[in-house]
Amino acid sequence: MYSALKKDGVPLYKLARQGQQVERGSRLVKIHDIMLGEMTNDTVEMTVKCSKGTYIRTLVEDMGRALGCYAHVKLLRRLSVGDFGTLYPMVTMQEMESVLQHHKNIESLVLPIETAYSGYPSKTLNEGFVQMLQQGIGLQLEQTHSLKYLRIFDTQGVLRGLAQLEQGKAVKFNQFFGTRG
Repeated sequence: MYSALKKDGVPLYKLARQGQQVERGSRLVKIHDIMLGEMTNDTVEMTVKCSKGTYIRTLVEDMGRALGCYAHVKLLRRLSVGDFGTLYPMVTMQEMESVLQHHKNIESLVLPIETAYSGYPSKTLNEGFVQMLQQGIGLQLEQTHSLKYLRIFDTQGVLRGLAQLEQGKAVKFNQFFGTRG
């Protein structure tokens, strides 16, 4: 219940905080690896490598149920998300604070926005076409993939937005990152 999934447009965690329980459908996830760490009489530290959509709290509850006991998550820390943490390094808040305290350039720790969307194909458009998308005017674009989104760059190489595609047509900016300059 404590997730961002929605029921009738309301996040489940909000319903849970109101004491409500709703039926949640099962979902197929893949557990690639579970590595056990330190163990005591009543705690187990583990690292889980899993597919997106996996709820670790639910996994732990299911494991406890299978063992005939109760189990819950005491501390949950995400070590990687997609390419972040593997291909692109992740930093802690403490590392960022240290850089700031030593008057170093924090930009050395920050990746460009397009890194988050690197899995989507891109299209370069002139300013006029970018503005048309910004105003909600759809553009017919050649679509050579089945993905739902397309990164839109301007002719200066600046990521301007993430366009939503419907039947080969860029219908609107799903995410708009502003103007140049």
